[in-house]
Amino acid sequence: KPRRSSIWRVNDVVKTLSKNLTVGGMEVVSNNEISTTTTQENDDELNFFNDIKREAEVLCMMEVRNHLMEYVNSYPSSTYEEWIGKLHPDNVNQKHPHLIDHRFYVEDSDHRRLWNINLTRGGGKRSYVHAKTGDDLSLRWDSLLSAESKE
Repeated sequence: KPRRSSIWRVNDVVKTLSKNLTVGGMEVVSNNEISTTTTQENDDELNFFNDIKREAEVLCMMEVRNHLMEYVNSYPSSTYEEWIGKLHPDNVNQKHPHLIDHRFYVEDSDHRRLWNINLTRGGGKRSYVHAKTGDDLSLRWDSLLSAESKE
């Protein structure tokens, strides 16, 4: 699968990069030697790291998108929170599985955007997920916590 080979290539590059690290214009080599580098070398290295970061982000979003496509085909009437629970179970409130980490509701959430542009995929009729502010989420969370404390 080409996707896996790309991920392995990124992992190999990250392992290689971890052997040599530049901090504040000083290069710390794996055997703890230190050498100065030029500004051009630092710029080139920064560009290289940024390229790796962008590639990793693209690969990650491809994985998220593939998971969403498989999920909505299997569960066409599912909710956004259910999907996030399957994709990122560590971001779900264990007592209230319909509550997920507030970051999945922010305006710039890639997960929320992917969900919203694929509402009818798999023949389902899923709900649009609007961005929510911190105030909206904290009020909802506080009301649940106060209800629990009364039980």
